[in-house]
Amino acid sequence: MLAHLASASAKAAPEHVDPGWRPAWNAVLPEVLALLADPDPVIRRQVAYLVGVAGGVTEQRLAALLGALDGEQDEVTRLDLVLSIGRVSGAAPNADVADRLEALLDAVQPQLRLAAVHALTVSDAGPRAPWLELVLAAVRDPSVELWRGSAWIGTGVRGVHLWTGMLFPGAAPDYALGLLADHPDPEQRVGALAQAARVLSDWHSPTTALLPALVERLADPDTEVRYHRGSLPASRLAQAR
Repeated sequence: MLAHLASASAKAAPEHVDPGWRPAWNAVLPEVLALLADPDPVIRRQVAYLVGVAGGVTEQRLAALLGALDGEQDEVTRLDLVLSIGRVSGAAPNADVADRLEALLDAVQPQLRLAAVHALTVSDAGPRAPWLELVLAAVRDPSVELWRGSAWIGTGVRGVHLWTGMLFPGAAPDYALGLLADHPDPEQRVGALAQAARVLSDWHSPTTALLPALVERLADPDTEVRYHRGSLPASRLAQAR
């Protein structure tokens, strides 16, 4: 609840916020930031999210988040810290912070690389072309399940597919095609179909490019995959035949 209140107050116009809120929040912010060192990783994740969405002195929050990231060993908490750093720095772009985030694009952990992409796109116009391969490798990696424990995301394969698909909002089918490449995990194949459905609901032009991969899913050995393939807009697919 506190995260929702703090987030709303940060977004609202000053006249819509109780005049005592921001001074009160700034007064307790040091205590909140101290909780980034709490022994419980679940609490650290929630605090990272809270600091990311709430208002307050940008430099103070960034310094605390970056310091916490330097010492954080929990993989999921690191993801939440990176997303919060991206959110806070996006409001006031900082070249040094951008350099730190870009360095994470070479991290060993695929989800940390994915978090860095999302963090960088908060202030960038969108992902650069080389990021597509990086993103696909991450969302199709088994470690994508780490996001279930994230305070920011809290979802598995399908949700991460759709969340990351927001980085590619146009009609280009490259991201959906990458997801539709064969994968041993049925959950991945279902997630790919969900992304294809999102693209086809908004655009007609990708239909022809996506059709061969979608047809293959008609013979998928998994019942749920075949079910989701059957739920795709038939009119769009028929027009492409």
